[in-house]
Amino acid sequence: MKRFAGWMAGAALALICAAGLGGWMPAFAANVSSGSPADDAARLDALANGRIAEDGRLWVVGVRTPGGLERWSGDDAAEAIRWIERRQAALDGKDADWFVNVQGTLVPADVQAVWPRLADAAGAALVEGYEDGTTFSYSYRAPSFSASVGEGDGAINFMAAAHLDTETGLWRMTLGTPVVMIEY
Repeated sequence: MKRFAGWMAGAALALICAAGLGGWMPAFAANVSSGSPADDAARLDALANGRIAEDGRLWVVGVRTPGGLERWSGDDAAEAIRWIERRQAALDGKDADWFVNVQGTLVPADVQAVWPRLADAAGAALVEGYEDGTTFSYSYRAPSFSASVGEGDGAINFMAAAHLDTETGLWRMTLGTPVVMIEY
């Protein structure tokens, strides 16, 4: 299952970034605060702690450069941060759009209670949301994250989603910056 999730994450990231290269998506890094993608990964890790079970976490990091798309996935936040730092050093200041996502089982499984606490912990303002019986997805503006998508009042730089796995009965939570780029 983990291999399949990694493949799906890679396929989704490649598709979305290809669409972005084709001009379908708004420009990334439209509003950039101080910080780096490694700092953003550390912030996501802090937000994941106590909300996403450590066992079985999936980290997916992507970087889109003029030379193409690169992706890393694994289960260790520290390794994700090291990969980001190595790639940043190798890029040596070249333009790059970064995407950092973490996913795993929501703990505790109280999907209704997690959203206000998560927004408060992130210092985030809700921009828009979607809910149905098995999916919750929220887009936020959070000054602690660096790159954003969109402009003006619609700009976002942090997303959180949860989806009920109807086979297991468990909620799968995904956090991402500037957006969630993997299936939730």
